[in-house]
Amino acid sequence: MDWLRIKRIKQIIIYGWKDSAGISKESGKGRLKVFIDIICCFRKYFVFSNQYKKNELWKQDKQKFELLAKRIGDENLLHDRWVIDNYTNHKFLERWTQKKWERTPKGSIARKNAYTKFFNTGKDLHVQYNVEIRREHFSFGSISIGKNVILARNSDIDFTGGLTIEDNVNISEGTKILTHNHTLDFTQRDSSGHSLIKTPLVIKDNVGIGAHAIIMPGVSEIGRGAMISTGAVVKRQVPPYALVMGNPARVVGFRYSPTAIAEYEEEKYPEEERIPLEILEDNYKKYYLSKLAEIKAFLG
Repeated sequence: MDWLRIKRIKQIIIYGWKDSAGISKESGKGRLKVFIDIICCFRKYFVFSNQYKKNELWKQDKQKFELLAKRIGDENLLHDRWVIDNYTNHKFLERWTQKKWERTPKGSIARKNAYTKFFNTGKDLHVQYNVEIRREHFSFGSISIGKNVILARNSDIDFTGGLTIEDNVNISEGTKILTHNHTLDFTQRDSSGHSLIKTPLVIKDNVGIGAHAIIMPGVSEIGRGAMISTGAVVKRQVPPYALVMGNPARVVGFRYSPTAIAEYEEEKYPEEERIPLEILEDNYKKYYLSKLAEIKAFLG
């Protein structure tokens, strides 16, 4: 974007001239010569003056200089690409999350079409107001949204660590989905100054997530057909067709018996995509039958 390019040029001129004074004293070179070197390094490698100074590039031999300058420049270019993407995403949300699009059916359709195009979703997306879809901390996490997905009002969806939402998923109002975390040791930061841990999440098809539920970082998958109760705080993987509730959320049952699920899958999915009956039965025993007393006590 032109605004960012202009900003970088102003920065290299202003700070390059300031930094050239200190480097000139240390290196014994004339300030103007140092300043010109900084400008040339910026033009060729996209290295900022503070990085030129910090890494003492004027001291390096030609081979090390080129390797170091290229690595720094590539990181800067990636950083600026994220800034532009984030700005574009922010401007999109600033416009389309407004409640005004609810006033008429035409407005709702316009927003639906805008989200569908911007996030490259499947067809028949249903999206209400204040639906935030974003990524943080200079991450290029990806998002994929299938067909016939509902994103209800005030949903907050983070795809920093990568997020896949398959077909026929219903995300109710106020839901919060997180796909990244941070290390406990904040001295361990990446080149952008962040202690980021990406936690990719897949929400399989035919999942329902109740109002104000929170999907915490570290959940790798919400299985096909699972139902997340209102207000649940999900901290671990959810098996297919499970009923989940509570804080922390736990499995309290299944939508159908293993046999009924297998029959349902036979009607809805091709053979190669069906969940084997053995797995369904194992999940039923592991998460429900073996913990029936605990579940009954939990439900009161």
